[in-house]
Amino acid sequence: MERGDIFAILTDGFYEWAREDGVQFGADRVSEIIKNRQSQSAEEILLSVRDNVEHFCETCQADDLTAIIIKRTG
Repeated sequence: MERGDIFAILTDGFYEWAREDGVQFGADRVSEIIKNRQSQSAEEILLSVRDNVEHFCETCQADDLTAIIIKRTG
């Protein structure tokens, strides 16, 4: 990994959460959040992904949300 690279492992709960209309949060949204937050710390990126998923689907049944985000800083 080079300086600034991000390695993310997330369970399917992050991208398979679906609203009542059947629309899933999706892997593309997860990737976009990570790209847009790449200047932030790994913890801040993870919190942003989680917050966006939960906001997208406030009334949905929760799926598991487990993740590891590693960011090379030095």
